[in-house]
Amino acid sequence: MGQILKAHAMANLWCEPLQDSQHVFRPPRLTLAGGALKGAPVLRESVPLPNAGNVLDKTRYHVYQIGQLPPEYFGFTINKDEWVSLQTACEANNMVIDLFTQNGTRIPCAFGYIRNNRGTNLIIAIKYMPFFDMAGLNQDSATLYVRFYQNARYTANSWNLALPDPMSGIVHVVRTIQSQNDYTQWTADCQSVIDHYVGSGMAVYQTDGLVTNKPNGFTNDLIGKTLTMFWDESVKAVDFFPLTGLPTFTSDLDINQVKYCVIRQPPYYMIDYHDDVDFYVVNRTSSTVYKGALLGRLRSDVVRMLTHTAYAVRKASVDALIAACTALTGSSTLELMVVVREGGFVRGLSPQSNRIDELYKLSYSDVVEAITGSQTQVPEWKAVNLEKSAYTKVMRSLSDDITDVMVEEAYGYNSAMRVIADPDCAIEVVGSQRFVKAPQSMQTLDSVDNQGKRAVFVYVEGMLTGWFNDIGVYQTIPIVQPNTFGAVDAAEVLNGTVTENQDSVYFDMDVENPALKQYGFRCYATPMVSGIPTENWTDVTDTVYCLYDPEGDAGNGYTPRVQWNWSLLDAGNLYPCVRIADKILFYTAPSLEPDYPGFIRFDVQATFDWLGGTTTRKQSVPFGNVDVFMDGYSLIQGIDYYVDWPTITIVKRPYSLPADTVIQVRCYGLADPDTSANYGPREAGFARGGILSVNGHYDIRNDRNIRIVVAGKRMLRSQVRFAENGTGNLVTDGRAYGITDYVIGVENFTTQRTVPYHEQAVDLDERVMAYLTPRLPAVDPIYPVIIEERHDTVSPFCSAIIHAFENDFLGAGQLTTPYTKAETDAWLASYQSLLEHDPAALNADQRYIMVYPHQYADAMTLTVDQYRFMEFVIANYLNNRVDLTPSIIIG
Repeated sequence: MGQILKAHAMANLWCEPLQDSQHVFRPPRLTLAGGALKGAPVLRESVPLPNAGNVLDKTRYHVYQIGQLPPEYFGFTINKDEWVSLQTACEANNMVIDLFTQNGTRIPCAFGYIRNNRGTNLIIAIKYMPFFDMAGLNQDSATLYVRFYQNARYTANSWNLALPDPMSGIVHVVRTIQSQNDYTQWTADCQSVIDHYVGSGMAVYQTDGLVTNKPNGFTNDLIGKTLTMFWDESVKAVDFFPLTGLPTFTSDLDINQVKYCVIRQPPYYMIDYHDDVDFYVVNRTSSTVYKGALLGRLRSDVVRMLTHTAYAVRKASVDALIAACTALTGSSTLELMVVVREGGFVRGLSPQSNRIDELYKLSYSDVVEAITGSQTQVPEWKAVNLEKSAYTKVMRSLSDDITDVMVEEAYGYNSAMRVIADPDCAIEVVGSQRFVKAPQSMQTLDSVDNQGKRAVFVYVEGMLTGWFNDIGVYQTIPIVQPNTFGAVDAAEVLNGTVTENQDSVYFDMDVENPALKQYGFRCYATPMVSGIPTENWTDVTDTVYCLYDPEGDAGNGYTPRVQWNWSLLDAGNLYPCVRIADKILFYTAPSLEPDYPGFIRFDVQATFDWLGGTTTRKQSVPFGNVDVFMDGYSLIQGIDYYVDWPTITIVKRPYSLPADTVIQVRCYGLADPDTSANYGPREAGFARGGILSVNGHYDIRNDRNIRIVVAGKRMLRSQVRFAENGTGNLVTDGRAYGITDYVIGVENFTTQRTVPYHEQAVDLDERVMAYLTPRLPAVDPIYPVIIEERHDTVSPFCSAIIHAFENDFLGAGQLTTPYTKAETDAWLASYQSLLEHDPAALNADQRYIMVYPHQYADAMTLTVDQYRFMEFVIANYLNNRVDLTPSIIIG
């Protein structure tokens, strides 16, 4: 099941290091000093050299042997026993063949030839050029390295179709300058190539063996020099980084190796994997004048990834190159030149565990500071940790070495859930039939019944109209009750089975169940008083009180199990239970009528085995997600309702009369282990300037699955605008909103366990948000908040007293004489728990919230004494936040 996430990583993160047929060899030289003329000895035979048939050509060659490897191994084909120009091979196959030495100087491939000799023995012949400048070396003393590289980008149809000449993405213009006319012709040939590929690609220039800037004009010192323009259509950027200002760190991945941090400037839109990037060390004496040498990759640790576009470059390799190349003098002018190509895979900046996508929302200087500075708030962004992270490990690993655990670590909980388990699903319409398009994670089979297990909640214009269970595993789920559900335009799909009264909780027993492993679980214990559980549950998962065996043994048919340490529980007078997260409880609260007390407060109930018998009672074992609906509207925790599990108090003013009000509660998932409570909204507030999250705090949500509620309606990301991104639709000013995470299980499609995996993500998110908040500009709406109507709530305390008057509460003359606060405290003792969640008592923001004394649109009638008493109550208990005049008449 973990293969779902791995498949996503392979398609979006993995950089397939072998895709470019990239290989570096140090071929042995077969010829003596000075090279060979016309023929050279190769494996006991004399092989004719490229000029053997031209008696006038006195060019000598050095011959090197690569060995018995077919040319196809490197991405090209050549005929047997024929010399082929390396330039021709490069241009015909869109490949790079670098001939470089230990000091980083390069011989133009126009001066080299390759031959598929007898027995598939590849050999290379290179012109012997005694006056060719190699910065302190000559061809007789140089150790030659050959690098084959074929950018897989050139094999993509989209790339080839866009090229002016699909067969020639790489072009060399090489000329040895003997006169000013030679220079003029070389310049014209270069310009012809540039004009041909106008708008894309870039050139790298070389004078003899050294990379240089493009010559600015003819000078006499160019006589005898070989000028090269190497045009690569896939090159998209050339950047320079002064070595003197380049930060360093000591690697943990390559132990004790000191490395430079090379952090590129924006744009940051995709992974620029290091094997598509060339590094040079150059002596840059001005912004336009430089010369230097190639940093050869002779070992795997010379360059590694830090992020998708930042690199760790081994300092010892740079120092060795500087020492070996006589052109690299003057430490203050040495720079790292970075040539970046468009890679074979278009890999965007995907969400991942280290929140690199959030890091790169900072300015460039702040990105550099976060990676290389002394900040400890987000150590995950430090260079030493980025280099060894699972994110970069997935990039560089061979496919067979990429494991589920590696991918899960690279993505983290939030990103993993975002890419394969987003419950927020699109609706497709085919004719008169509507379909829900389920996420990948919801296309798995239950290990027991071999069917799908998914719950579909359907919406019309943001209103919940119903739900149904589906046992299929196809991506599209047909909506089977269109007449009941209406013109469904949005849906949520959750992994589990909806029940209206059942729950997967097992009290006071060891549990053997395949669902433990497939859907996840938590273990709880509560103290007992007089032999009765107090139901104050504490999460004891993975403690000494219980043992989880995910595999079982032959004795129980290899069934996952939780076994309690009964002696330890008895010693602590504790009562245990196990919750399995394979069911979704969808509870409908009792009707408010008859006997409506004026407020909405109830306990969520379920049917289960309790103290030796099956019963329907309050379900006190907490869930992770608790969503409340009123007449199809989604309510917002902390504004519209409050949870003291299993008690729910609703303060939102209903749009219907009590007899018609339908309240439903959806409960699923595993609770916060620290609080044994559900996860409330990450954010709850009111739209300002039509924008959500205008709160002076940077909030992460791009890589999380979130449920958005605005003015009671569930909305899509595309339907709202957040302060953090500045795009999307505006909503009505002043509307209440809530943004809640879908905290869903991962066991069904990863090797992780939900709670610790999720906790790691939450911890990092909190630290990242705290770090980014002072560094990213806050959104401040241009205009003041303009509210046509405030959010309607009810004071449950006030309403309860008013309704009690109808049953003759305080009707024995108490209100006809003066009374004190102490007396009213006693009279109202049974109602005072309502104050804990009363919006007036909590001083709810009156700019946005209206607190009514009762829920009805029509006024209720009170006597003069009752009205006076309610004014006393409002002044002494409700902060004078309730206005009786529009809702009460005196009769």
